[in-house]
Amino acid sequence: MEIPVTVADDVRRRIARAEGQLRGVQRMLDEQRDCRDLVSQLSAVERAVHRARVRLIAAGIRDCAEDPLRAMDLDAFEHLLLRSS
Repeated sequence: MEIPVTVADDVRRRIARAEGQLRGVQRMLDEQRDCRDLVSQLSAVERAVHRARVRLIAAGIRDCAEDPLRAMDLDAFEHLLLRSS
């Protein structure tokens, strides 16, 4: 599947956001910040990565619907979804 430019750009932004949040977690650890702040920041990282993953999966579903001949088989797709959860 070719990833549309708009999807790739969106995923890049989400990954960059997660990278920045992870750097923030590292700083917070160095500063010995409260664990509640750390957990909150790590949750934000997880959300950013999750949303990037969902964006890619949605693009794949759309691609399969538009061109069924290129679609992956259902077992492979299910495996991909289970790996991402």
